Amino acid sequence: MVLTGNEDISEELTQETFFRAVKNSDKFDGSVKITTWLCAIAKNAYFSYLKKAKRNIDKDIGEMEIPDETDFLEREN
Repeated sequence: MVLTGNEDISEELTQETFFRAVKNSDKFDGSVKITTWLCAIAKNAYFSYLKKAKRNIDKDIGEMEIPDETDFLEREN
């Protein structure tokens, strides 16, 4: 929960990490400790989450209606 600040997101990322580890277990060759391998998967899952969150924020900002400055000036008079 330290990185995300949200327990639900942390749990989701943990599940995603282990899902990816099981899915790609045939790629683990033993050249590094399994904990190192899992940490790399967790890091990549977290970065994927951040990219997706940023895209959603950018999309939401792009969809926001920005008031025309003339509307404000008309209301002021």
